[in-house]
Amino acid sequence: MNRWIKGAAFCLIAFAFNGANATLLTDGNFDAATGFVNGDITITVGNASFNSWRTAGQINSAGADGRMWRKASPGAGGAGNYAQQNSEGSPGCCKRLAQAIDVAAAGLSVGDSLLLTFDYFNIDGQSNSDKLEAFLVGFTSGTYSKFPTGGDPLGGATGSVLASKVLDFTTDTTFVSDMLMADIDAAYVAIGVVFQGDCFPGDVCANLRGIDNVVLDRKSVPAPSVLALLGLGLVGLGLRRRS
Repeated sequence: MNRWIKGAAFCLIAFAFNGANATLLTDGNFDAATGFVNGDITITVGNASFNSWRTAGQINSAGADGRMWRKASPGAGGAGNYAQQNSEGSPGCCKRLAQAIDVAAAGLSVGDSLLLTFDYFNIDGQSNSDKLEAFLVGFTSGTYSKFPTGGDPLGGATGSVLASKVLDFTTDTTFVSDMLMADIDAAYVAIGVVFQGDCFPGDVCANLRGIDNVVLDRKSVPAPSVLALLGLGLVGLGLRRRS
């Protein structure tokens, strides 16, 4: 599917699930003056580590930004900031940027449908395929570690992966849009959004990945008429692709 058709399909699905809820995340456009938190996420009701972007690394003595992810500019649309993957730490798996929200405080419950939308760029340009992944996860207990824990997007905490996607490679820093959808299938303490990038030995991954405009919404099921419209739209896209 070429980028135009993929973008059109994205818009149709987003329209079908459009609701009145504001995003459940904090600083999803990364334009707040504060930087990312160098810290873990404790999975307990009402914990202060919820509702902030978490990564690993600190400003070093020379003043350079040593975090695995940092804020950079310009963001999508040529304005504001975005989250940029840095090369801090030893090469390897799982440079993670994550935020968790308290299920009870957000008014979420089992059976609710979630829609995560975001813009990204993901330049490979290396000898290895340094993939970038997006995850929606449900946490039940434990501690999400800021440091890589193998390929586990739960960061060592207890829970489940609700949805995941390996993001396509892009040719430049032009942002493209994507989404994840999932239902809350159990009584979780928190819902997490995790972006996880690999950077294997011998590769330089700094500045080659970007995330912006991250929105997490609770969505109601579309009306039958809207579903019918969505189906016709996707059929039309399929016919256009064949022609």
